Amino acid sequence: MRKPVPSATRCKLFPVDPDGIDPIAKAWDKDTVTARSQEQSGATLSWSTSGYSGTGRVEISDTQDPATTTLADSVFDTWDLVRIDPITGAQDPWLTYDQITKVELFQLPAGSTDPSLGTWVDAPGDPCPSACDGTFPGYALNSDEQRATTIGFRLTYVESPTRVDRLGTPGAPPVGSGVAASTGNDRHIHPVFQLRDVRRSDDAVPVVADAVYNVAGEPGVVSNTVRATGYWNIADTEPILTKTAADTILLLHVPVTVDATKTWTGGPLGVPAEDVPQSAYPTSRVTLTASNTTPAKIDELNITDPDTSDQGGGSCLTSPFDQFNLVGFTTITAPGDIGADAVNVHLSPAPNGVADYDRAGALALTEGDLAEVTAMTITYSGRIDAAAGAAIPTATVSYDVRLRAESRSGSQPPQAGSAVCNQSHAAASDMVDFPTYTEAADAYRNADIDLVAQGIDVTAGKSFDPTTITEPSIGPVTVTLRGQPSGPSRTVAMNLEDSASSNACHLLQPVRLRRSRADHLGQPRESGHCGRLCRRHLVRQRCR
Repeated sequence: MRKPVPSATRCKLFPVDPDGIDPIAKAWDKDTVTARSQEQSGATLSWSTSGYSGTGRVEISDTQDPATTTLADSVFDTWDLVRIDPITGAQDPWLTYDQITKVELFQLPAGSTDPSLGTWVDAPGDPCPSACDGTFPGYALNSDEQRATTIGFRLTYVESPTRVDRLGTPGAPPVGSGVAASTGNDRHIHPVFQLRDVRRSDDAVPVVADAVYNVAGEPGVVSNTVRATGYWNIADTEPILTKTAADTILLLHVPVTVDATKTWTGGPLGVPAEDVPQSAYPTSRVTLTASNTTPAKIDELNITDPDTSDQGGGSCLTSPFDQFNLVGFTTITAPGDIGADAVNVHLSPAPNGVADYDRAGALALTEGDLAEVTAMTITYSGRIDAAAGAAIPTATVSYDVRLRAESRSGSQPPQAGSAVCNQSHAAASDMVDFPTYTEAADAYRNADIDLVAQGIDVTAGKSFDPTTITEPSIGPVTVTLRGQPSGPSRTVAMNLEDSASSNACHLLQPVRLRRSRADHLGQPRESGHCGRLCRRHLVRQRCR
């Protein structure tokens, strides 16, 4: 007897409502960045098929339509694309079942600001599709030219041709079902952008926080829109769904700030006798620093010395070079150490008829070259690093000076009991090429050096450790000789000598403490060496 065949179960099909599908989202990694900082920020593009299978191809584009979006309305007016980070399994658990077939860049012709002239091109050095089956190694824009012309990127997803090799996990998409179906926008792409210094649409206008960009009425706010596009078949040109999402980031303004230090070491300086030649007059060292303390990059960092402007109480209104000659530069920070492109040392009057020098040229100048120089300005230029926590980009310049036998202004000899002051000026500047936007900050620092009458003295000392020994002990005994020079003049050399004939030890003399059978009192005899002369003011001798 045959069993009755049940009637077919009826199903009612409902059309998909595109408005109810939300397959794409976007979020900047940061809420705010500092304008003029060249700061980088990533963004997370999150997408899914909203649970639908059978999608042959999915394209994720950022921005949503670069060919029809004016630069002024695009995130790329104020940002450059730096890279697209590798996609890990944690970022996209479904990528193992798919393949990214290509990375495309939307590029403008060189020098153009018209997006309608741009085209989608295969990214140079694109690792896909061969290295993008079930994975994505990332892509970086490695040249300034590539960044300058790129105003969009696009990744294309299809079903992996080797999906069957990775099946077996519950929930894995079947072979032939298209791009892996998922929900909750749990697939992520992480591009990284860098803030521009000037607008791409008009390089005569800097990117600043108080300007309005692509969000009407919101100064400093920049919006970025991403688009997800789905196609039934890989080769289709008409999409079945197009959706966009956007997020904003705020540019902040910070004022330019600068700090500086100044020291003048080597004093006090004794004034030599009249018959001492100029070449034997004492020298001292001036050290100047200028620091960009702005949490943003700047265009210039300057050090001017001397500065005789009136800055209120304590200002130095005279030039130290009236009584000193410039001997030579000992330190000039390399420009690359602070992110600068170059450093220029301007000297006045111009030595050997040349006023401007690079770092190597300035360090090579001799005392003879610099004898008439009475002013200097050191300028670091480029995009000087921003201050970040304890990392403060600082330029250091140090130079030696020699006291003159006669002043430049009145041919007067230096006066003991006087002090020579020196004021310097440090300046930080940004947007120097945009006069209506230029910002600057200043710092003034002073240092003095005293001139004193010529004179020299020394304090000597000597000690034994232990202070007594008992026969038949022969030691050892440590003898310490001390010498401390005192001025007011600077000491060039100091000798320590221990030569008294009654000493148990003589510096650099053959001495040895020993008992003698012929001398029951245990008086020492000279035999061997004890001690040595050293460079410091402390000499220790061990005597046996």
